[in-house]
Amino acid sequence: MNHRISVLPTLFALLSFPVARAAIEEHYEEKPIKIEEAKAFDDDKQVIIRAGEDITFKLKIYQNDFFGQTTISANAQMDNTTDRKVKAVYSISFHDKDGKLVGCHQGSWDLDPNDDVNYGSGIIYTDAESIASVTTYKLRTQVLESTKDD
Repeated sequence: MNHRISVLPTLFALLSFPVARAAIEEHYEEKPIKIEEAKAFDDDKQVIIRAGEDITFKLKIYQNDFFGQTTISANAQMDNTTDRKVKAVYSISFHDKDGKLVGCHQGSWDLDPNDDVNYGSGIIYTDAESIASVTTYKLRTQVLESTKDD
């Protein structure tokens, strides 16, 4: 049996699968945090976290009341300063002194070249006691080439 011929269908099948997109930018950090109760425009009580280079993320972290529910607000402004269409993704989690997860959120948005968005869906439902126990956060941002066609 000719092994070169039998390998060709397998090789063709492997090459026809979509290739995973490589990240254009990535960032990871773990830092201490104290979350305070605030309103959307109480900048002095919010923790501001910035990440990114060509695609920037500005997260505003604070305790809020959302339709009668206590939440951690982890909304982000994402800004694409490049000439490429991208998918901007951020994942943030909050932990107590023992490393136990209190809450987390992942958000993403497809951004056109030189476009930005105020992503307002970073809402984490929990109670005030759990929010008070938060001592650290972990943030990961990732920017991928967008496959969304408009």
